Amino acid sequence: MLMFFLNHSSNMVKDYTTGTKRKNRLALTPISRKLNKTKMSKEQIQEAISKSLQDYFNVLDGQKPTGIYDMIMHTVEKPVLATVMAHARNNQSLAAEMLGINRNTLRKKLLEHELL
Repeated sequence: MLMFFLNHSSNMVKDYTTGTKRKNRLALTPISRKLNKTKMSKEQIQEAISKSLQDYFNVLDGQKPTGIYDMIMHTVEKPVLATVMAHARNNQSLAAEMLGINRNTLRKKLLEHELL
């Protein structure tokens, strides 16, 4: 079983089956690089994620991926949290309300992503 973990901040990938680290050649391409700076629709965001995921599969070159859901959620969650927190001027209660989650859940996620 092949299992990778992407460290988003350093752009490194760790193969947990061998313990080796390498520069991430693929990553999920940040949406901001793929799309112009116009207002994005839900469909444009979905399209950008689908394209990035297809690129990910192409780079795997036949290797069987595992843990895709967790990888995507972890990769997408950090910039979402950071952006919403900035928009809420670091007001956790307001950010939690904007995200539709409990403030304690938000705080836990902020700590997980080292955003506090």
